[in-house]
Amino acid sequence: MRAVKTLSVAVALMVAACGPKVASIEVTPKTVDLSKKADAVTLVATPKDAQGNKIENLALAWSSGDAKVATVDNGKVAAVDSGETQIKVTFEQISATVPVKISIPASISFAPAAVTLEGLGSKAHVTAKVMDSKGKEVKGAKLAWSAADAKIASVNGGEITAMAAGETQIVAQVGDLKGQVKVTVAVPVPATVEAEKNLEIKAGETAPLKPVVKDAEGKELAAAALTFVSADEKIATVDAAGVVKAVAKGKTRVTITAGDKTATVEIKVKK
Repeated sequence: MRAVKTLSVAVALMVAACGPKVASIEVTPKTVDLSKKADAVTLVATPKDAQGNKIENLALAWSSGDAKVATVDNGKVAAVDSGETQIKVTFEQISATVPVKISIPASISFAPAAVTLEGLGSKAHVTAKVMDSKGKEVKGAKLAWSAADAKIASVNGGEITAMAAGETQIVAQVGDLKGQVKVTVAVPVPATVEAEKNLEIKAGETAPLKPVVKDAEGKELAAAALTFVSADEKIATVDAAGVVKAVAKGKTRVTITAGDKTATVEIKVKK
């Protein structure tokens, strides 16, 4: 009985020895790029003979060139820390390697580091750069932008727009990592409102008013918020843009306001 068992083992070994010989190992995917700690991807290794035919049911050995960057367990590659290494798969004397790059975001820097906007509607662009723990830039990092207080400043892809006077933070986020930029919106205080003294217009016609708002230093405030009010809309109306429409013959006035400063335009409507 023992002789029969020994013979069976010998035959099995002879069959294995006479089986297809591995000439190459194909691995997919061919590269690994991970951007979060503990993220993982499974490599699939396919041994092939010299004719390119698959050889199945072989015991393959896997190893990592640097386990501090990435580990591997039966083809499953897991990110440990930022860096580059290679995963190697081997069968006897035949092997294949897969390059691995781990880029785990560790910090976000901004240019400029702080933003001051003068005047409502004014804009500025901020550029964010994501760095890994080794100080290398994480290329292609997808940032989500938001404003801590969108009533003061809004943001769209790094472009900041002043909405109201005050301070807020613009936040850029990738994964769980956040970075902030301080934004200050300063709205200059109008010191004077200058406009034409009189406007004469025919009934049915329109004409734009062209007020100029200036600060205490005489600098024009092009983005100043203005309101226009007609004293008698039966004679003439005025819209939010300052366009006067003559309704009927007569006289009225339009008051223009910026902050607490005003100017008055006398309107005369002719037939």
